[in-house]
Amino acid sequence: MSIKNIKVSIVTVVKNGMPYLEDCIKSYQIQDYKNKELIVVYSNSQDRTYTFLKKQKHITRLIIDKRSKNKFGALNVGLQNTTGDIIGLLHSDDIFASTKVLSNVAKIYQETNFDISYSDIKFCLRNNLLAIRRAWISSNYNFKKMQLGWMPPHVSIFISKKYKNIAYRTCYPISGDYDYILRIFKKASNIVYTNYVSVIMRLGGVSNKFIFKKTKEDLLIAKNHLGNIYIITIFFKNLIKIPQLLKGKFEFKYKYSQYIKENYTPSIFIIDNIKKILQRKKFFLCARNLAFYSLVINKLNVLRKDIIFWQDGMFPFNTHIKKLPGRDLLAKLHPSKKINKIYLLSKKNKKILNM
Repeated sequence: MSIKNIKVSIVTVVKNGMPYLEDCIKSYQIQDYKNKELIVVYSNSQDRTYTFLKKQKHITRLIIDKRSKNKFGALNVGLQNTTGDIIGLLHSDDIFASTKVLSNVAKIYQETNFDISYSDIKFCLRNNLLAIRRAWISSNYNFKKMQLGWMPPHVSIFISKKYKNIAYRTCYPISGDYDYILRIFKKASNIVYTNYVSVIMRLGGVSNKFIFKKTKEDLLIAKNHLGNIYIITIFFKNLIKIPQLLKGKFEFKYKYSQYIKENYTPSIFIIDNIKKILQRKKFFLCARNLAFYSLVINKLNVLRKDIIFWQDGMFPFNTHIKKLPGRDLLAKLHPSKKINKIYLLSKKNKKILNM
């Protein structure tokens, strides 16, 4: 098959994906490979996600998913709607590590006709793509290594279309990817590893927040697939992460930083003391404070009962709880001059103000 005839499908599932979704979509858009499609599965969001997605011309198909229980159910919806020869995924807050990831995968498929292909990934701070904190450098597949906790990076995996009917199990809301990998790697016969970084993944996902629940699911999955050594498997699976924290930073800085700087304009600044402000049990948060909350922490939820939401300057009732005016917070934070936009949200409308 000619490489130009190989169609590459990418699946992205998203719920409350702003602002990092912008980088994700752009990462797909600037891929130099032309025969590609992007399937986005959208779940109900409280931010600007849907408004943003409707304007994106590079999305091949936008699916509104109201039935899936979790992200793995949404991934199944995406898989079933792909039409490509090979299929990969890109989380809504991650990016491809270069403009040539899809062309590299297509070339590997042309040369090997793989069932599964995987590579390496890097982890960065949630609000800084250049701040690499972990390097997941993989290796050639061996089932015995899986029994000792070895795993390929889930987000680096591309599968042949003949495996797209192998579904994620939604009964594992956090570790469904672990169960999926164990099952699909058992069935595949032609598994190819390529030693290059394909994805930059932001830290702070669901699996990091619920580590104990994740470990419980991991143990159950390993017991089902790997038998009596499952406790040893999960022990080493977690232990392997330690050296990943120690390697890869220096190499990444010089090989990939120019790509990041050229394609992703910093719109988020890094500040340490904002967490201390936001962790107070009860306080009033004005619109501009919420804007920085969403940008820096990306956990905007206006339904929280301990936060009263209003437009800056409005204070309609008496209370002993201290107000934190947005103008005072901005003065303390000294935001970077590189910020090119700020998200200002209100009850009636949602706007983007250029700075």
